[in-house]
Amino acid sequence: MGEAFCRRYERSLSVLQFIMDQNTSALERAFQLAKSGRCASVQDVKRDMKKEGYSVSQVTGRMLQKQLNALIEEARSNSQNSLSIE
Repeated sequence: MGEAFCRRYERSLSVLQFIMDQNTSALERAFQLAKSGRCASVQDVKRDMKKEGYSVSQVTGRMLQKQLNALIEEARSNSQNSLSIE
């Protein structure tokens, strides 16, 4: 299975996730991704949102960036703590 197949598969998954979460606003999704522990920065949050078909035009402003960064740090800290416990 080539790299092209993998990219198509990932794109299909992203589209399915977007279809399933069509009631989730872009801001809600930004907070979900920040809390997930999958993202290391607000840029990662925006990248994932774009992959899922969300607009990132509302993910701006200092306060929002601050909130998202705090959630990202907390999620990453929690995931690192749980890894060290195991």
